[in-house]
Amino acid sequence: MEKKIIHLFLSSCDEDTHDLRMELGNYIRALNDLFGDRLYFRLWMNGKNEDSDARIGESDYVFTLFFRRAEEDGAVRDFRAAYDRFKKTGAPTIMTFFRIVPEGEAADESVKRFMAELGEKLEHYYTKFENIDTVLLKILLELAGREDNPIGKVAFQDSELRVNDTVFPQIHLDNLPFYGNHEAIQALKQELEDLDAQIEALPPDPNLKKTRDMLCNQRAEAQNKLHEYEKQLLEVSMSMTKRVADGKPVTRRTRLAMEYFDEGKVAQALAVLDPEEFKLDLKRLDELNEVLTDGYEALIRELTTKIDILKSRGVTSESAREIGDLYETAREIVWEHNLDLDVAVDYVCFLNNENDYTRGIEIGEKLYHRFKSLEKVNDSR
Repeated sequence: MEKKIIHLFLSSCDEDTHDLRMELGNYIRALNDLFGDRLYFRLWMNGKNEDSDARIGESDYVFTLFFRRAEEDGAVRDFRAAYDRFKKTGAPTIMTFFRIVPEGEAADESVKRFMAELGEKLEHYYTKFENIDTVLLKILLELAGREDNPIGKVAFQDSELRVNDTVFPQIHLDNLPFYGNHEAIQALKQELEDLDAQIEALPPDPNLKKTRDMLCNQRAEAQNKLHEYEKQLLEVSMSMTKRVADGKPVTRRTRLAMEYFDEGKVAQALAVLDPEEFKLDLKRLDELNEVLTDGYEALIRELTTKIDILKSRGVTSESAREIGDLYETAREIVWEHNLDLDVAVDYVCFLNNENDYTRGIEIGEKLYHRFKSLEKVNDSR
């Protein structure tokens, strides 16, 4: 079978990000070792401008890394070249990363200017990180979230990242703030440690069988809960990665919320997504009486980001109501402005998971008729 080749281009400042370039290069080699029978990741590094332009033109992914500086004649230039190509052709996928400077230091003004340009002018999402594992995971999840998913099944399980049921040691989940700072996950991990210690400390006495069985049952229950949280957290992380990697606009609130989420600050992420500000932005768009698809899609992304963050805490009866209301608001906007129907599909799945079959069938039937009407429109063209 012929290998699939995925072309990657990495641009950064050599002096400023040398260690990151080395680690990313080692990571790509690890991916090639893991998938070498069917995949090959070809990684190019930035060099002379004309060479970079040619490589960007052939690349499936362009990664730009920044730390203390954002030089116009380096990674910034390469980002612009990739972005121009993306606007014209829809490719490559662009992922932009800023390493957080150590406490007591300050990034150069060039970094602040470029961040502002990305966020305010281009509405392009970027990731801030302290540990390289954040970058490595984003790349892996983007690959796994593709429709043709070239790498297979990715899972968080028992504090480990697994790819196709094999532990993937290059990424350590506890180095990722959204996992390491997840209160419910860390509480369950501590509970499992305590139960293991209690079980191990029990003497081999037949009279203690009931006690041992009780502790083992508690351990199994805690582990199942941990797996549920890990599964939900992975789904949320994949959803967010997919949402921003396609290069479509996101609101300022969405960008800040995703930054907080990556840092493990869930309460702050939800607080940023202010419903009153959302309503005001929606009202402004409606009053313009123009076809502003990007604006409405950005607001849909804001709603789905809030849904994802709520899900990452675990779905309770209370949060299910709030999530359902958010889905309903998104569905109404999609219906009214003929936007992408993915969020409505997700809504149906959510209703079914919550055993609200009546509402799920109702929305599902409306969704079916929407798809059929779109098929007729496309067939008539």
